[in-house]
Amino acid sequence: MMKLKTIYSAFLGVGFLFTITGCADIPHAIRGNDPQLSTMTWTKVMNDPALYKGQQVRFGGMVVNVINHERETLLEVAVQSLDSSAKPELDKPYLGRVIARYPGYLEPLSFRNRLVTLLGTVTGTTSGKIGSANTRFLQMDLSGYQIWHVSDRLITTGYWDYGVGPYWNNGWDTPGYPYGWGWYPQDSTTIVQPVVTR
Repeated sequence: MMKLKTIYSAFLGVGFLFTITGCADIPHAIRGNDPQLSTMTWTKVMNDPALYKGQQVRFGGMVVNVINHERETLLEVAVQSLDSSAKPELDKPYLGRVIARYPGYLEPLSFRNRLVTLLGTVTGTTSGKIGSANTRFLQMDLSGYQIWHVSDRLITTGYWDYGVGPYWNNGWDTPGYPYGWGWYPQDSTTIVQPVVTR
């Protein structure tokens, strides 16, 4: 019985460790305190905004407009899905728009055309336009945000193979095996992949 209790305690400890590690990847300012936060996608909330009114949500994407009023700033964000670290997923399509209200001044140059993740509460929807098209904007009161940077990462694609190759000469060379046997690299290419970082 003691062994079972010890094993059970070990599993609980490992599970807790994974939970803490997972949360640690999300910046504190946008971590929030609702355990259902990661399941509240923009599409789900927009389908029934009245159901989620007053609930904490986390959305991210590209800031397309910053509107400064006397006592507040509005951020208009083109929403994208988020990864497990709450970063906008660059290769995913835009889902719609959210208007986030911040009770104070935010510098437009620090936000416009930048990737952000927003934490706040749903307040409702409002009608608006994107170009000449009428649409609905989800509205939220902002309690935290994270501005992200996009940088390029070089990825080399290629692999190693075993057999007759040009780089190993093991002394067994014959007219039929001019290069020798061994591990040798195949042709590789380098690609540039954009990544989101803090």
